[in-house]
Amino acid sequence: MEYSLSADKVIVATHPHDCAFLAAPLGEKYCHYERAVSTLRWATSTTGNPIASWDEGKTWTVFTPDAGTTVPKYDTVQQVYISWKKTEE
Repeated sequence: MEYSLSADKVIVATHPHDCAFLAAPLGEKYCHYERAVSTLRWATSTTGNPIASWDEGKTWTVFTPDAGTTVPKYDTVQQVYISWKKTEE
């Protein structure tokens, strides 16, 4: 995935290390972490209200932006969040 955002709009959670082979105690941990990417999207509703989505545009909620903030007319990614999902092997 690629988004046209500045680096300050990308938030990356610290990568956990409890599945690392060399972490104490040494040996197989039978798990790993997969990257999970989610976005915050803004748009303007058909009634002119600012709306936001935290689930890739599936649902939208009306919100009040900070004073002086311009909300785009069409669905636009405002921030990207990268987290880690533990997967058992």
